[in-house]
Amino acid sequence: MSALIGASQRGVDVQVMVPEISDNIVVDWITRGMCLELLRGGVRMLLYCGTMLHSKTMTVDGAWSTVGSANLDGRSLTANYEINATIIDEAFARQMEAMYLNDRSQSREIFAETWASRNMLQQFGEWSLRPLRGIF
Repeated sequence: MSALIGASQRGVDVQVMVPEISDNIVVDWITRGMCLELLRGGVRMLLYCGTMLHSKTMTVDGAWSTVGSANLDGRSLTANYEINATIIDEAFARQMEAMYLNDRSQSREIFAETWASRNMLQQFGEWSLRPLRGIF
């Protein structure tokens, strides 16, 4: 989170898209518990409204891309058998960016002011799951 916030504060357009509804409510609540901090740090957050995305993708500077199943958490990086491919190719990055823009058109952006004013029960649930962040 600190790397994303730091990049955003340096002027990088950091956008994170997560599913609006996933197949794991605990993961949903843990993820949502991080949104406000990211939003306040300048990261743009989008909730994808289509069928849940499981792949993890990223493009950087129109040339470097990664696609795979690995989450950026301790369990995925050390215990799970996850894998990502890294591709350095501008044409591939353009294709990835086009797919992202398509997904983005099916997403809704959330903002710190409205996110902070959500239901108190939701916020309490998210807060109570903070200790599980490194596990899920």
